[in-house]
Amino acid sequence: MLNVFISPMLKKNNYKKYEIVNNLELINYFSSLNFFCSSSFSSNTKYINQISKKNDLLVLSGGGDISYINKNSINITRDNFEKKLVKSFIKEKKPIITICRGFQLVAVLMGANIKKIKNHVRVNHKINIIKKNKFINFKSLNTNSYHNFGISNLPKEFEISGTTKDGCIEISINNNKRLLCFMFHPERKNKSRLLIKKTIVNFINEFVRKN
Repeated sequence: MLNVFISPMLKKNNYKKYEIVNNLELINYFSSLNFFCSSSFSSNTKYINQISKKNDLLVLSGGGDISYINKNSINITRDNFEKKLVKSFIKEKKPIITICRGFQLVAVLMGANIKKIKNHVRVNHKINIIKKNKFINFKSLNTNSYHNFGISNLPKEFEISGTTKDGCIEISINNNKRLLCFMFHPERKNKSRLLIKKTIVNFINEFVRKN
């Protein structure tokens, strides 16, 4: 069985220490794809490098804002942890799937901009596929949306695959760094759930199971 590391959300307990909040929907989702899921938190670089060596895939979960948008201590701490994870997995040439907040984090880390947008919170909308590839061979998706901020000016190494009618980037792929990026949540209710799952499976088959 393959291993996936799913980055957790963080919160502070009554003693002002960080505790992880596991995304059970994501864990169940990737368990259904025959992955053994793990999730933990540590600022120790050596420990983070062990995570990337042990696991076959990294998933950056959604939930909350990145520190680029809201600079509180939890967001800064989580960002620093996830940035180290991303760099370590890229160094190991292992694939990464980013979801909503995770996509925003990777985009900013690689030089993109984030901008305020409207009508993308708690709605379902159509994503038009503007460029098909070996992972995506359909024309459109109908997905959920839970984000107040969109991504602009992605570096050229990112291939923009899907956008909404207002031009918001919803799906992007970076083959060189083995990144599959979603602004929606595949683990939550989606009308196009099967097509989303097919895209993820195609990505996994290319960069995980083939190796």
